[in-house]
Amino acid sequence: MNTRTLIVSFVVAIMVLIPLRFIEAGQMIGEQPMVLGEQTEVAAVAPVVETPRVVAVTDCYSPDSAKIINDYNKAKIQRGTLSTVEVDKVITEIVEVEANTCR
Repeated sequence: MNTRTLIVSFVVAIMVLIPLRFIEAGQMIGEQPMVLGEQTEVAAVAPVVETPRVVAVTDCYSPDSAKIINDYNKAKIQRGTLSTVEVDKVITEIVEVEANTCR
């Protein structure tokens, strides 16, 4: 009985450990080896800024809120990183905000 338990435990251990080794080896392929004392530079990534959203109870934007939203959208267009489709969407949003501004 003890021999059978030992053999089963050994087989189970091999069946679990071998696939784990392949997974570990796959993860190590993309990594660069590190040397003690060697320093690496980390590139800084700019934070993602979400479009400010204002929820209006009266279904219109206050003039101050409209100015903030439109200034933000105009800055997005001026950065020049948007595609033409994205620029069209931002322009449409600017027009909608202007149309829904409380007078």
